[in-house]
Amino acid sequence: MKPLRVLLIEDSAEEADGILGRLREAGIECAAERVDMAPAVSAALSLKPWDLILCDAAMPHMTAMGVLALARERRLTIPVIVLSDRPGEEHAVEIMRAGARDYVMKRDLSRLPAIVARELRDSGSRPQSPPAADRFRAFVEMSPLAIFSVDQDGNVEPWNAPAESLFGVRRKEDGAVEAVFSDAERERFRGLVRAHGEGQVLNGVRRRWVRRDGSAMDGMIWSGLLRKDGNAASVVFVVADLTGDEQGSEHWRNLLRMEGMQWLAASLRSDLADPLTVVGGYSRVAFDHAPEDERLREDLRHVNDAAEEALRRAAPVLALGGGVQEELLALNAYVARSERLLREIAGPGIELRLERRAERVFLRTAPAWLTRILIGLALTAREALDGKGWIRIDASAAGGRARLVFQCGASDGGARLLDAAAEVGEWVRLSGGALAAGESVAVEWPLAEPSAGPRPAVLRGAESVLLVDQSEAVRALVREMLTPNGYDVMEALDAEEALSLFSDPRFPVDLLVADQDLPEGGARHLADRLREHRPAMKVLFAGPRPMTEPPLAGEAHLLKPFSGDALLRAVRALCGRAPL
Repeated sequence: MKPLRVLLIEDSAEEADGILGRLREAGIECAAERVDMAPAVSAALSLKPWDLILCDAAMPHMTAMGVLALARERRLTIPVIVLSDRPGEEHAVEIMRAGARDYVMKRDLSRLPAIVARELRDSGSRPQSPPAADRFRAFVEMSPLAIFSVDQDGNVEPWNAPAESLFGVRRKEDGAVEAVFSDAERERFRGLVRAHGEGQVLNGVRRRWVRRDGSAMDGMIWSGLLRKDGNAASVVFVVADLTGDEQGSEHWRNLLRMEGMQWLAASLRSDLADPLTVVGGYSRVAFDHAPEDERLREDLRHVNDAAEEALRRAAPVLALGGGVQEELLALNAYVARSERLLREIAGPGIELRLERRAERVFLRTAPAWLTRILIGLALTAREALDGKGWIRIDASAAGGRARLVFQCGASDGGARLLDAAAEVGEWVRLSGGALAAGESVAVEWPLAEPSAGPRPAVLRGAESVLLVDQSEAVRALVREMLTPNGYDVMEALDAEEALSLFSDPRFPVDLLVADQDLPEGGARHLADRLREHRPAMKVLFAGPRPMTEPPLAGEAHLLKPFSGDALLRAVRALCGRAPL
């Protein structure tokens, strides 16, 4: 059974953990997303399907009554269960009349699993995803960028409020809205539409034009073709308004650079995941199996060390292209691995002073957020220094918190104030941290302890493994890692070949190791088909980014590139205690 998709509207992370923990204790697995602000709730309801909404009755920025009103406005049929610290029948009755399916006191959550089970049973089936048109409309309306279309006659149709405010609008006799442009500007847009039809696509191009009132507008613009019945009908433009705001202009450029790096990193991660896995894995295998030739072993040791160092140095950049799954990170080690990247951002005129401490400071966050924060702070410091001066970075532990401090100053030694809130504030929040700014910028997170849980001491096993990966080199490497450790490995190139091997009664599959990017439905579809016949089979997905849906019970995900040790530990952790 797939996990229950729960939208958890709760401002306390600790209380959210307690709520979900109570459901898990009752055997109800949840794929939950926690939000606590009205815009985030609206976006979540528009963009994703949900089985259940659990909502705190009163939060600093919104209330359950507001959520219920939004659900009525959207005509949603998703059950809403309200959780409250506030006693009193009158309040409960008011909530129920507003549309809540039930009302549960937080101090006694014992009723919650039974209520959830009842609501799912009564609902009869899972909800359908919001219609694509609704999802698209929500995206356009929430966008801070101006989005509008221009037809072949130069007529402009604003699609959202930023577009209306950007150009100015007027109502036509039929009630429709049209943008206000000069005749010359209309002809210019008509030319852009024609040029777009000839393949001249705008992609982050700086443009300046004149409004009808004579004022100039400076912006960055993108374009895309909109078709109707297979024919070009109009061109959609997306514009970031940079008029009269040099600081904002630089901020947008930094954001665009960040987004560009993110897409580049995602592409690199997908392209390099298998080669890096193979290079790193085989360098270790070759070293372990080298004959007793000191010179050869020394050469192989250098190759292995270089491969491991390449993986460490690539990790911060590749993190931008990964997902936002939380991990245990050593903050000072992560900053040190990012040093070369930060020096490139700072430029030749800025001295980077990285404090090096022997202590290891641990926190839990997604590497993607930490990399964005480091890059954003470095960009902010560079702007403050105008390309000349120094940046000091210190990662340490203080007062039970992991603390990252950025300072910068001019070449004469004077410190410069940093205003990093616009650049990194949202990423800090998403990372679970807190931001303080002044003569230095400090980002703090709760300290985390290194995992004290049991790590498999024995990495050997006797399971039958079905390995499915499109890369012959990856298959050979994984077989090389597993077979000497007792595993019986069968290989398949794709799902069709895997199904054929699976049907062989001489090979009962205990573990499926599958490339998450398999064609024809992917690894998830293959795993579901195989588990119909062998429910106890374990599944290890491997790929360059986290899964779009969390793994189910008996499943795990291994991020590429991975080492042999990481593979063996993931297999043993998934399959349990090694057989004697």
